[in-house]
Amino acid sequence: MSTAPATKSLQDQIQHLKYICLIGPLTNVLPRHLSNPTLFVDGGVRWRQHAPHIRSLSLGDGDSSSPELMDILLPENKSISDLGYALSAISGQALDSINLSGFVGERIDHQLAVFGEVHEFLRKNHTFISFDEGHTGFAFARKQPQTFCFEGGFSMFSMRPALVTLKGHIEYCLEQPQEILPFSSLGLS
Repeated sequence: MSTAPATKSLQDQIQHLKYICLIGPLTNVLPRHLSNPTLFVDGGVRWRQHAPHIRSLSLGDGDSSSPELMDILLPENKSISDLGYALSAISGQALDSINLSGFVGERIDHQLAVFGEVHEFLRKNHTFISFDEGHTGFAFARKQPQTFCFEGGFSMFSMRPALVTLKGHIEYCLEQPQEILPFSSLGLS
């Protein structure tokens, strides 16, 4: 399958969604809240059989799975990661949130590349991205205030300077807006 028609098909399938789930190669368990469709990225395709009730699409170069399992087969030698391609394919959609499951947790160099892809996506798209079903998350600051609710422990980091207020039933509140510098420990749980 060529990538252009398949990408258009993916965009058509998600054009009315507010939420989409991307399953990556490091997934240990499927999220409770899968989107319909769900996007399986390369090695994440091994979980496709565990969700037969949802529409799905797989994409990748097959290096962490098998090329035959990919609906959209990407070239091995490319200038973008499989996740980067997936994010570029859904860029510009009116998504409120994206859950990335199975993209962090092993090699630090790969994690940094994932965060770089997410940061680039968020520069162009106003959405909320959570990792592994909400355990960690990223949000691109819009011009107006944003409110997010989390249950359980969390840390908050910024990839660029941002004014932040933290309120609620949390141990370390920031009642007044305070500048958070990139990767500052001020938001560490």
